[in-house]
Order: sequence, then C-alpha cells, then structure tokens
Amino acid sequence: MDIAVIIGSLVGGALAGLLPLIFGKKRDKAVLGIIGFVVCLICGFILGLLLALPVAVIFTVIIIVTSKKNDTPPSINNDQDNSNE
Repeated sequence: MDIAVIIGSLVGGALAGLLPLIFGKKRDKAVLGIIGFVVCLICGFILGLLLALPVAVIFTVIIIVTSKKNDTPPSINNDQDNSNE
C-alpha cells in the first residue's frame, strides 16, 4: 500500500470525523464526539470515505438525539409549594 493512499484515507476519515466532533462539543457531548472522530479515523483507514461518512452521520444523529433528551425542561414540583400553611 502506498503511503499517499494511507495518508489520504486518514485525512478523509479525519474530515468526516469533524462532523460528530463539532456537534458533540456544541451539544455538551464532547466524549461522544471524540469517540465518533476516532471511529471515523479508523473507518477512513479501512475503507475510506465509503465507510467514514456513514459512520459520521450515525454518530451525529446519536449526538443530536441524546442531547434532545437532556434538553427537556424540568417539571414543576408542587411538593415545595407551602401556600397551604
């Protein structure tokens, strides 16, 4: 395998991995974003952008879905209402 092919596939994986990395940092899921970036690097090395891009999209969707679950507003607790006394 030529060194240019290896470097090119790693750069492609890194570019694809920027998608989950940026979304992860913006949505307070930095660990998941870093994991997505590393997995995209590995996938880029194995099969290039054919594998790295779908993996990046899947990690980005996971980050968006899990951050929406955490963004729900807290419910109003009526137990702390002391107006009955």
